[in-house]
Formats: sequence, C-alpha cells, structure tokens
Amino acid sequence: MKLLLYSWKANNEQILADNLSKMGFEVLWFCKECRHYTRDMELAMEMIPFIHSREVEAVVSFNYFPIVSMICSTCRIPYYAWVYDCPHFTLYAKQITLPCNHIGIFDREMVRRLEDYGVETVYDVPLSVDAAYFARLQNDLSSPLLNYATQQRTAPGSPFKPAAATAGLTEGVISLADTILCTGTFDKISPPPRCWNRGGHGSLNVTGGLRHSCNGYFYEVGYRLGIVGDTYNNDVALNKLAKAADLYGLTETSGVEIEEYMPEISDTDAVRSAIGHGTNNFTTVGLARYVTTIANSGTCYNLTLVDKIQNLNDDYVAENEAQVRNHIDMDQSYWDAIHTGMRQVVEAKRYYADLDVNVAGKTGTAQFFPIDQLVCLCTNHALFISYAPYEDPEISVTVRVAYGYTSDYSAQIARDVYAYYYGLKDESEIVTGTAGTLERGAINAD
Repeated sequence: MKLLLYSWKANNEQILADNLSKMGFEVLWFCKECRHYTRDMELAMEMIPFIHSREVEAVVSFNYFPIVSMICSTCRIPYYAWVYDCPHFTLYAKQITLPCNHIGIFDREMVRRLEDYGVETVYDVPLSVDAAYFARLQNDLSSPLLNYATQQRTAPGSPFKPAAATAGLTEGVISLADTILCTGTFDKISPPPRCWNRGGHGSLNVTGGLRHSCNGYFYEVGYRLGIVGDTYNNDVALNKLAKAADLYGLTETSGVEIEEYMPEISDTDAVRSAIGHGTNNFTTVGLARYVTTIANSGTCYNLTLVDKIQNLNDDYVAENEAQVRNHIDMDQSYWDAIHTGMRQVVEAKRYYADLDVNVAGKTGTAQFFPIDQLVCLCTNHALFISYAPYEDPEISVTVRVAYGYTSDYSAQIARDVYAYYYGLKDESEIVTGTAGTLERGAINAD
C-alpha cells in the first residue's frame, strides 16, 4: 500500500516513516509549506497530481491539516492524522467532519469535546514513545524539549539598562543633565566591578550611557539608588530596581497562553544587578514584553497568542486582543532620552546601515557565573531587544542565543527578521541552509 507522508518539518517524521516501512507500507514523501490551513490552493494544485500520478492510497501526517483533508476527500482516499499538539486549533475547522478523516488525538478531553459537537472522525490515541530517542532528547545538553522563548531563563545583561535608567530617573538619583564619569573601574564597592571598556568611557549622560552600554555609568546608578543619608544600603537599591522592573512586567509571566517560567528578580548585589547581572533571570518572551513597553513609551500589556476564536462553522465566537497590565507614568523627556540612546546603539552597528527601516535596540552580552563563583566559566549569552520603525514603532524583535558569545550575533539575527518582515529580503536570501558568519562584529561586544 502506498502512503503519502505530508512533511511540514515536524519532529519524528523520519521515525514515523521508518516504522511504516517496517510494517510493509511504501512511503512517499511530500514536502511543502502549508501557507493557509484551509485555503492553500497552491498546496492542493501540487498534491492532487502527485497523488494521482503515483497512485497514492492514503495520506498520513503529524497534526491535522484541513486543506489536506479536502485534498483527500477530492481524491477519495483516507487521511490519517496524528495530533500531538494541544490545543490544536485546526481541529475546529469544519473540514474535520469529512468522512475521509481518521484523526488520532492524544488529548482525551479534546476528543470528548469534539464528539459532543457531533464529530465522528476523531479517536483517542495515547502518545507512544521511542524510549531510546526520548532518552537522547532528555540528555541532550541543548535541551530540545524546552520552548526557548518561554522556558529558558538567563541573565539579561545590558538590555536591563533601560529599566535601571527608569529607576534612576524616576527615583531622582540622576537627571537628564547629569553626567557620570566612567574610569573603567567602579571602586565604591569591593571587589570593584569593571566596565567592559577597561579604559573607561569618560563622562556620559543617560543617553550616552545607553548608547555606549557603559557599565560604569549604571554601576553608579545602582549605587545611588541605595544611598540613605550618607550610607549605601544594598537592599534599598535592590527594591528600587525591582520596582522599576515590575513597571515593565518583568516580575510576572508575560501572559501568553502556554507554559512559561517565572522570571527571577535579582536579590543580591544591586550595583551589578543594575547592568542586568546579579541574580536577574528572564525569559525571552518576558524581555519581549519589556521592550514593547519601551517602544510605546509606557503601556505594558499582558501578551496573548490568541487573535480570535471561531466555531466549526467559521462563525466568530470571540475576538481577542492583548490586555493592558499597567501604564508607566514617566515624563516624555525621559522616554525620549531612552529611545535616543537605543537608536544610537543600532546606528553604531554598520550591518544595519543598508536596512531601509530604522531600528532602535539594546545589545547585551551577559555572562554566566556559577553559584558562589566570581569568575565566568562559560561563554556569554548573546541578547538583543529592539523595535521598529524607530519613528513610529509597529513591531518588536527580541533575540537570545544562549552561550552565543557576542550580542552581535543576536542583533544580526534580528536584522534578518526585520528584513523579511518588511519585504526587504526573500526567505531564500536569509535561510540558505548554512550557518551565518559574524559581520563586522566583535566577539566581546556589549
């Protein structure tokens, strides 16, 4: 029996094909992106002749595609889909009732709900596991079973500096006119932390501190936040930094409707915490909410993945949009100073010079310090938070490459995202099948 395996780059497709072959089936692969789950006529016009010319007797896929169901109904062959994602919104398309469907779903409750709607083409099929393969995934140091966007936390590094600037400005320990001298070493605490520019940056205001990502500037901000009378109080400084972080939603999960790790706000060493170290640990999606709040000058949203909800007849059940969590009441001149500093960060990146949309952002090369050690034993995390267009923001892009050496890697990935989103490059120009190389960057860039 000839089976067509519709491939959309799902996990374990090769394992499925191998097992079907062992069972005596002849497996033919059909690989093409599905651009619309119910109306991809380009996919249909290619798959139908393929089925007829090769005398395919059934189609198999991981997860359920309504357009493939329609194709199988047209060709009068069965369609076997195994759904391992949940929730899986395509199950609520009206094509699910087509008699060609044989849909196995591991979520028994979803099967029950669909059956309550009168759907007779779904079956309770528990997950099965290739034990050896699953063990390899569990032991893989890259943690492939984690959703890196929501389940990976690292120190943010320098992308935290706009939050520290917010704390400094709103608490009145710095002003827009103030300058702070960076000599390369901050000697008001022991051991004295160093700026990434060992020679120092000289005197900078808050915009310059962000533009040059000056550690010395923000060490001083963190220190001033803890001054009570004539004495430095570390806990007072930490509380003020946490208060500013909370304004940006960095003390809670972002709101997306999938599993997300809780952020961790630093509870030690306020001076180093002001540059995104200490014990600060955030997810990428948490940083995405943070930079979105910066981009719109103070409206912090609870993020959502849901645009709308429809029933089996394509009738709208509910519209959905992100809800406002809080507003940051801060003088517009403070926002302007932060925006300008972040725009200058990107203007200094030569690989952004030919991008026909203006981007503002903040790079970060965050170090990983094992517990009770002051020496970084691992490669740096590479981070970049950003938004565009700078003049009137529409989207934000946040990139983290854990143990990625330098923030220039993340900034260049974000550049390609902007180029694709704004139609400045085709996908084939960006996704070439080979690893990219660092363009005009520095291995220890901040």
